[in-house]
Amino acid sequence: MNDLVSKYHQRMPVIFNVEKANAFLRKDIDLESLQTLLKPFSENEMDVYPVDKHINKMTNDFPEVIKKTTNH
Repeated sequence: MNDLVSKYHQRMPVIFNVEKANAFLRKDIDLESLQTLLKPFSENEMDVYPVDKHINKMTNDFPEVIKKTTNH
């Protein structure tokens, strides 16, 4: 978990760049190598902004739910 995400949620998904994602998907990856990939994503590479409350409903599957908004 990084400090940025911990302000909003107690869990953090695994986030990979392309290089790490390709390594993760290799069939021959060993457990030790896999564990080295499972590190918190850098908060310096993340951005936080308010989104519309429609994000809270799973059936709202349209791009506008993740657009920056001033209505919250």
